[in-house]
Amino acid sequence: MTLLPLVAHADAARLATLGAGTDADALTAVTPIIDDVAREGDAAVLRAAARFGEAPKGALRVEPAAFAAARRAVGRDVRQALERAARDIRKFARLQAAQLADLDVAAGGARVGHRVLALERAGVYVPAGKHPLPSTALMGVIPARVAGVREVVVCSPPTLDGDIHPAVLVAAELAGADAVFRVGGAQAVAAMAAGTATIPRVDKVVGPGNRFVAAAKSLVALRGWCGIDVLAGPSELGCVVDGSVAPELAAGELLAQAEHDPAARLWLLATSDAARDAVLAALPAALDALPSPNRDDARASLARGAAVTCPDLAAAAALANRLGPEHLSLLIRRPAQALRRFTAYGSAFLGPFTPVAMGDYGVGPNHTLPTGGAARFASGLSVFSFVRWATHVELSAHAFARLGPGVEALAALEGLHAHARTVRLRVDPERPRTRSSRRSR
Repeated sequence: MTLLPLVAHADAARLATLGAGTDADALTAVTPIIDDVAREGDAAVLRAAARFGEAPKGALRVEPAAFAAARRAVGRDVRQALERAARDIRKFARLQAAQLADLDVAAGGARVGHRVLALERAGVYVPAGKHPLPSTALMGVIPARVAGVREVVVCSPPTLDGDIHPAVLVAAELAGADAVFRVGGAQAVAAMAAGTATIPRVDKVVGPGNRFVAAAKSLVALRGWCGIDVLAGPSELGCVVDGSVAPELAAGELLAQAEHDPAARLWLLATSDAARDAVLAALPAALDALPSPNRDDARASLARGAAVTCPDLAAAAALANRLGPEHLSLLIRRPAQALRRFTAYGSAFLGPFTPVAMGDYGVGPNHTLPTGGAARFASGLSVFSFVRWATHVELSAHAFARLGPGVEALAALEGLHAHARTVRLRVDPERPRTRSSRRSR
């Protein structure tokens, strides 16, 4: 039985469906939670947490003693791995930040430019499903810190014992979070977006989550309460093969994304039937080696995917660019050279020694990436997510005289007569332009 359905290249266009967007049912479910938190603050947060079995142990805000206990609870090997990941993520973020610069240049008698301004406060959501996700805390907090955000807070749902997993607390501390709160779901997003007595209002909420978290993020952004990064959907992988790399590696990459979620989206793009069939032949044994329930999730995800034979690498790249996969694995000859053909992906992983898992756990670039085809127009989380550009203009008298008539004409054309008048006021040589010029007469 073919685990990954075969799709003819001629029919592959249907794979490039529009992103799922916000789940309407989830949006309906979270709207009253958002409204309640905005109206009642902490009381609504606690009420929602109790309703969903996520009542916090003690206060919403994690106290210093809990961080100390978390450091003792986390094994040395895990802490060292988190420290190493934090160093690599921070190093890459600093390299990105070096590309940010203010601009102020002379242009024909005018001065124009921009300032790069960090957000004042950012909120990072760290989900907690079957297993803790400390890497997400690192990936969310560190770029914000490097970007210069004044205050960074983390919200993460407590586990069954009412507390956040120790590894997540250690990661948040290593990353430099100012505060961590025991709250998850739509109520966490609402609290960060609207602010409560305990949880500060932020300028941007970032981080992945389930469909209810995604719906809450879309709603607070639509209402203009704060910015968001991306609406994260099920994990995605576009794996391009040409037969030059062991097929077991491609099968492994497909399964690594398939085990995330039964709704994960997987595309195998091969440049020959032989390369395609070799990967498909390697899948059953690799799938059987997975423990349950990972195996069951992976099998369901594979059944939703597609294996396509493309005429050549150019055709594979063109299809991948239409799909805009979250992760792009290039298991082909000269992948670095071929990367220029690919223009729509969240993050690319080149060659046989670069599994996607390396990006998940902190070699530098972020693992919070656009899904649902959004890579065609959006970027993954980074230092750039936590800054904004504010432009400025200053005209000399000469530049104003040169440009003013055209501006006045365009303003009049668009029916903006007060706009045009601001130009005419300055054209009149008898009308003083500054208070100092009036005193000088």
